[in-house]
Amino acid sequence: MHHWVLRAAFLGLAAWLVFAAWAQSELSAGAPVGGGGEPARRVLILYEEDPTTGTEIYATMTANLAGRFGRATVRAIGAYRAGDLRQFDALFVLPSQSAAGVPDALLADVRAADRPVVWMQYKAASLFADPAFAAAQGWAPGAGREADYAGVRYKGRDFPRDVRAAPTVTEPVVSDAAKVRVYATATAAGGREVPWAVRSGNLLYVLEAPYSYAHEDDRYLVFADLMYEMLAPETPERHRAMVRIEDVGPEANPRQIRAVADLLAAEGVPFAITVYDTYRDPGGHYTKGRPLRISLRQRPQLVRALRYAQSKGATLIAHGHTHQSDVRANPYARVSGGDYEFFAADLVDGAFALRGPLPDDRVEHWRARFQASERAWERAGLDHPAIFTTPHYAASPNAYAAARERYRARYERTLYVGGEGSAGRPLYDHGWETQFFPYEVVDVRGDLILPENLGYSSSTQQGGYFGRGPERLIASAERNLAVRDGFASFFHHWYEDAEALRATVRGVKAAGYRFVSVGDVVRDAPAHAQRAAGAAAPAALLAASWVRALPRLDLAALVGLLALVVAMWLGAERVLAWAVRPRRRLAPARA
Repeated sequence: MHHWVLRAAFLGLAAWLVFAAWAQSELSAGAPVGGGGEPARRVLILYEEDPTTGTEIYATMTANLAGRFGRATVRAIGAYRAGDLRQFDALFVLPSQSAAGVPDALLADVRAADRPVVWMQYKAASLFADPAFAAAQGWAPGAGREADYAGVRYKGRDFPRDVRAAPTVTEPVVSDAAKVRVYATATAAGGREVPWAVRSGNLLYVLEAPYSYAHEDDRYLVFADLMYEMLAPETPERHRAMVRIEDVGPEANPRQIRAVADLLAAEGVPFAITVYDTYRDPGGHYTKGRPLRISLRQRPQLVRALRYAQSKGATLIAHGHTHQSDVRANPYARVSGGDYEFFAADLVDGAFALRGPLPDDRVEHWRARFQASERAWERAGLDHPAIFTTPHYAASPNAYAAARERYRARYERTLYVGGEGSAGRPLYDHGWETQFFPYEVVDVRGDLILPENLGYSSSTQQGGYFGRGPERLIASAERNLAVRDGFASFFHHWYEDAEALRATVRGVKAAGYRFVSVGDVVRDAPAHAQRAAGAAAPAALLAASWVRALPRLDLAALVGLLALVVAMWLGAERVLAWAVRPRRRLAPARA
């Protein structure tokens, strides 16, 4: 009896250790452990195809923004049937300039809608063909005109707009201000102002689809915040910031990594570091024709520097395997750090020009590349990250699919190909667009994307978002305060001037942001985002508090502890066997 109790106790201890190690793995590297907030919204995005206006890919981008609040369904307007709206919590409509009309069933359902409807840019006049509906709105679509607006004013802030963004728009004309809320106004040449976003009842009309020529300070941010107004109006104000140290490969200087870690730790700022694990220069571009390959394992000082950074609050992020492609100059010289890895690119007038998928674009090919990356991390003695940042923010849908198998989230801007939102497959002849987000989203592929929305801090002012000086980046952060639960998220190359990084961090904090880690963002993401990120198993979530309090149970520690348990078990069995063994009775003495 005593032997069975002892064996059960030691078996239970061994099982407990195995469970704790498994749960730590589930909860590691930013894996979701919480979440919640508003319930997930079901959103329908309808678009009318027109190659000249790009409404199909704009519908995908709208669905991605809606992914902060739930999951969106993208359909062609012609597929709408009467009553479809009842299956969703909100509707976004993106008509085109084509001569085709909007289906009568859709018009009738929008007029009678008891839930939010957002109508964008074209054919709003078709709604107002019903006199009773028109009379109730307090505004009406005016005549179409050239869109010469240079900016949009919202919440007391000015957001610039490229005048090339939309050729024609239909301006709303307000007739009864008591029935209408004007959220934002557009400013044209000469100071003329017109409503840019107006709401009457459940209907919000936006003057344009705000995606073309969008940038970090653009009126796109206004639309991103209006998503809260329509889908989660009770969301409280919150402003978080993130910073990422970029492009650390085996050739990086360990002393500079330590210095950056010390700087950010002194500022009380958690941070991320993107790491590619293998440096490649197959043509010997920088070594006089001699091919060069260096792995993290060959750079123990750098590995120690990365561990030091982790002790100062860093989260390591995978940043590709080699950050280059051997099959082509992509676009430079096939050298790690400068070239694309997962999409083809060239240089045109000194700027990157994306060309499409690389020759071997099978999911299996990319899967093997990610597996090679994971092995390189393991050989270096580093835990493989759970979060990924795509080199230069461009990959094919197949490469993204392979990444989805190994990473719980991506921290980046993302490339989307026409057809992905509507047809469920990429149609490269429909074009592609890169989208950034001012908050975390679940995109049309079902991936959790953590935002990088400001570009990178540099000591110099340069054109475009690359190389923006601290002053411009901080100004962008201040403009992003208009997004009620948005981010100021930027990156800094490890070799750039550290003082630019310090100035940017301090300026962002002074603007009213609180720096958080990527793990915090994943853990605090809405519940539907938790599911998209492959949330930890329920058993691990229930045990999260005490599992996280334990020392790290890696494989070596687990094997050692299990060996100790077996040794204790065998020793205890021997002691118990001796303690309860039968005693030899002495024979009675003879008289």
